Order: sequence, then structure tokens, then C-alpha cells
Amino acid sequence: MHVKHPKLERNSMGEFGRNEISIFGSPCDQIKEFALQLAAHFSQDFLCSYVDFDHDYLDPPHPSSERPQHFHYVLNDQSATWMVQSEKTGPDFQHRQLLKRTDLAIINANHPWPDKAGQRLKVLLYSDKKWKRLKEKENALQHIDLVVFSDEKPADFDDHVPKKTPQYSLSDHTNWQRFLTAIVRPPELHALLLSGGESSRMGTDKGSLEYHGKPQRIHLQELLEKHCVEVHHSVRDASEHPNLKCIEDRFLGMGPFGAIASGFLHNPNKAYLVLACDLPFIDDQLIEELIAERSSKHIATAIYNPETTWPDPLCTIWEPKSYFELMDFLALGYSCPRKVLINADTKVIKTERNEQLRNANSPEDYQQMKRELEERRNGDE
Repeated sequence: MHVKHPKLERNSMGEFGRNEISIFGSPCDQIKEFALQLAAHFSQDFLCSYVDFDHDYLDPPHPSSERPQHFHYVLNDQSATWMVQSEKTGPDFQHRQLLKRTDLAIINANHPWPDKAGQRLKVLLYSDKKWKRLKEKENALQHIDLVVFSDEKPADFDDHVPKKTPQYSLSDHTNWQRFLTAIVRPPELHALLLSGGESSRMGTDKGSLEYHGKPQRIHLQELLEKHCVEVHHSVRDASEHPNLKCIEDRFLGMGPFGAIASGFLHNPNKAYLVLACDLPFIDDQLIEELIAERSSKHIATAIYNPETTWPDPLCTIWEPKSYFELMDFLALGYSCPRKVLINADTKVIKTERNEQLRNANSPEDYQQMKRELEERRNGDE
């Protein structure tokens, strides 16, 4: 059967962001204030945007007006320095492109923004001012994930809202924040082990070299399995590695850049801890350090390499949003992952154990590093 377009895994973003919370049931100014509270709570881990139709309270008095604190963008039908101009009826891919780095979109759902993905968290911010009108709307109160009361709960509330719906008062910040935090999570962390390079300088497959009594790709796989949900091997030909979980390179001739992009082409909804197989000194401590410093609001979390004086792209956690950045750089004619890290919104961390980033590129490097590791093991006995 003829297939016109190849089937691709799609990003699981909603209309506006990877996670979406819609708020309704109160006057719009109260919704905005609640949205600000949500953004303040989530801003440490997520890049937040606010979605609303035009209101006077969102319209800045002059173009230099600062955007609301904790918001990356405000999306409405007005244009200003911190707003994104958008037609209310524009197609969803335009919104996704505008807000492609948004981790959490907070939406004023008093207005009919579409929810084609059907994955939006629905929060009723109860107010006496809107209750009578809400009761008159068919099915408006049947699919709610959370109720937050800004006014006292009315006597007839349980007649209209499913009884099992979690309910908290607005002042009970701890509990409604804990409820939302349990649902709005960073992307799941997988590992991508780069073990299919040409190894032209080494003259042999780097992943098959042994530093720790087993092939290096197996040693690193076992190391990463302790910390990541799944470990994938980036290879040119999966048939050569029938016992490994492989992602074949689909961006041929682009080295590590192509391997990382191929990982996101395989699954654009996971974060990848990318690790080169030619790093014989990598251990649990450095992996734990990197994961502990992970910031999903950035495109990546990378370790600074003092030898190169740049972040190391092959010991880095790449977030799903970095896929957009990689493709943008490729369109500009760049296929260097380090250039992406340097010129994009990357969290760069430093470690006291810099030798972990030493890599083996030649037979001489291999023999030298293998000797060092053997001496350390013998010294520990």
C-alpha cells in the first residue's frame, strides 16, 4: 500500500503547552490572580504561559510594560513586548509554535479556547458571582479535576458537581498545590547512549572496548538503568545489535547531533540523558549529580567541561523542548549540539570531578585510561 507521508511520533503538547490547566467559574480578574499563584508555585520547575482573551487588566499602558511575574508569555489578541499576537480562531499548530517552550499553560477557561487534545486539567475556582450561570450550563460541571473555593461552598453544590472531585479552599495552598504538583510532572527521563559512531580515530568500535571487564556500552547501560526509565542505544544499524534496545540514526552523516535528533524523532515526549560511550570514568556519582541538577524549564542541563571551556553536549539531559531548538539550528545550517547548548537557554552546572568527562579517542588513550582504572582498582583492594 502506498503511503504518502511517513508516520511520525507526535509531540503530546496540548493546544498551548506540554501541560495545561484551565480555570473557570470566577470573574476573570480572580482567575488571573489565581493563575499568578499557580505560576509562582510552578515557576521553579516549569516555564509558564498565560492564555486569555483581551482584557483591560492585561493591556499594558505602554509598550515597555513588563510582563507579569513568573510568566514566559501571555497569549491573547493584543500585541506588546511580553504578549504574543494570535488570532482567536487560529489553527492549533500556530499556538504550539508560538508557545513551543511552554511547560505549563494556564488558561482562562471562561472563554472558549479549544481543547482538541482533551488532556487539559480542569479547575473550578468557585465564586458566588458565577454559580447561578454555571448551574444552567449543561454538563459544565461534570468533568472537573479540582475545585478551589474562593467563596463558601453553597448548600446545593454537591447536587451539581461529582462528589469524588477533590475540593479545597483557596487559602489551603498546601493541599491544592500538592494535588496539582502530583499531576503536573516533568517529562519522563530516558537515556540515550551514543554507541554507534564511526570511531575513525580509534580504529574500532568504541562501545565494544572493555575498561570494566565488559563492553563499555554494556557497562554504561547497566549504570544508566539505575537512574533512567529506559536506556536506548543510538546506532547506525540495529540489526548489528539484536540484544540491545536501539534507536537507529535517521539523520545520517551528522554525528552526535543526528543521534540526539533521531532520539526525539523516535519519541519527542521524553527527556534524554545523552551519554557518549567513550567516557570510561563516568560513574554513579556524576550521573546522580547531573540528574539532581536537572531543570526541565531549560532546554537542557549540561555539565561544564573545563578542558573545552564549554558545556559538554554528550553528558547532558536534553528536554523534549530542545527538539524544536535542534531543528531550528539545523535549518540555519548548524549541526553541532554544543552550539545549540551555548546559544540556547541551557542550565550549565560545574562538577568537582572533571576527569569524568575525559574521553578516549585513540588506541593510545584507550591503553592509558585502561591502565589508570586498573591501578585504581588494585589500589582499592
